[in-house]
Amino acid sequence: MDGALKVVLLAALILLVSAETPDTTKFPKELQVHIDNALKNVRDTYKDHHVAFHSIKGNPRLMNSIYNVNLQLTVKECKKNPGNTDECVPQKLLYLIDCLLCKTKDNQELLDCAKWIDVKNKRRDNVRGTCRENLTGAHSLFLKDHQDSGRCPGCM
Repeated sequence: MDGALKVVLLAALILLVSAETPDTTKFPKELQVHIDNALKNVRDTYKDHHVAFHSIKGNPRLMNSIYNVNLQLTVKECKKNPGNTDECVPQKLLYLIDCLLCKTKDNQELLDCAKWIDVKNKRRDNVRGTCRENLTGAHSLFLKDHQDSGRCPGCM
């Protein structure tokens, strides 16, 4: 009887852990690349912890070479074998990590991952402020003066 109870409890734990980790394969390939980059970056930082995708904040913008993706990851303690993430059994939540992936104004790639509380308290604004704004063509149609856009409105 004890063996059967252990098997049932183990199965319940496996279901709980798998239900806790959202599936990221449902996203388009273009977005999946950015999620994978953020996961790799945070896993390199928190090597002995369980790092998993949590959610996407807002609407990710992916336009050719210009992108802006803001997502959140969770970092949890490992109860069993923290050095091997395959055997890690996630425990209590340690951190919620906020990652911003974007193209900067000088056309460089930016991946900025920080604790959510630091982002909330605007401690990352100086880094994140370098991201390009993704403006659609409609923005230039409504300009009144050519100095706003750096060139004449409607010029191609």
